[in-house]
Amino acid sequence: AAVADFTPYEVSISKIKKIHEKMISKLKTLIKFIIYYFINLIISPSKEIKPKSLLLIRVDAIGDYVLFRNFIEVLKNSSNIN
Repeated sequence: AAVADFTPYEVSISKIKKIHEKMISKLKTLIKFIIYYFINLIISPSKEIKPKSLLLIRVDAIGDYVLFRNFIEVLKNSSNIN
């Protein structure tokens, strides 16, 4: 009954909008892929690990980093790193 209330023109417009949204989504994904691909070509990671290098990954808030940064020197000078 609800579909009968629409004219064929209105139904086709809604279908076109859905198709348009899907195409825009796929286009955004393609653009992201292209951008990441070229960034990866330009900024390639180093093939060798330099001696005495330390990698710390923190995924919490910036305030936690501010508190943690004083501890970095202790980690850097620890016997496990050297």
